[in-house]
Amino acid sequence: MKISKLILPAVCAVAMVSCGEEESPLLFKYDNLHPNVSVDYYSVDPSCVEAEYHITANALASEVKMSCTNSSSITVTPSKPYVNEEWSDEKKELANGGYTATVENGNVLVIKFQDVVGKFAEDEHQIITTLQVEGMVKGELRHTTVTIWRALNYTEVITGRRD
Repeated sequence: MKISKLILPAVCAVAMVSCGEEESPLLFKYDNLHPNVSVDYYSVDPSCVEAEYHITANALASEVKMSCTNSSSITVTPSKPYVNEEWSDEKKELANGGYTATVENGNVLVIKFQDVVGKFAEDEHQIITTLQVEGMVKGELRHTTVTIWRALNYTEVITGRRD
């Protein structure tokens, strides 16, 4: 009984200390960001969630290229956006916030944002979607999340990280 009273607090202390912010399994470098886009790298819950990439883009056309530094071959899968069946065909095509995500040269994630000014109602402020990016790191398949926040009726310069 006495031993269990000593072990339980020790186990809890170790568990609390060992749960800290972890790096993303896939690491990206991004330079020369367009003024309409920012990229931030952080964890939404540093106590137990690995860091992710968060991209914010205004309603104007722009592009961001992110080179994976620890995998030579990546793939990208966008989340399925919500589509209101009452929307016009054009609006359905823009349901993800009006962007495309592709991979160039095996490990460069390219996100191209279309101009969506005036294509959404004034009370539609944002669309948030995610991309799942996978790649091999030291012989293991790893993945990370890229969250994209598109400000639909905002055309001012986006503030954030500018490498």
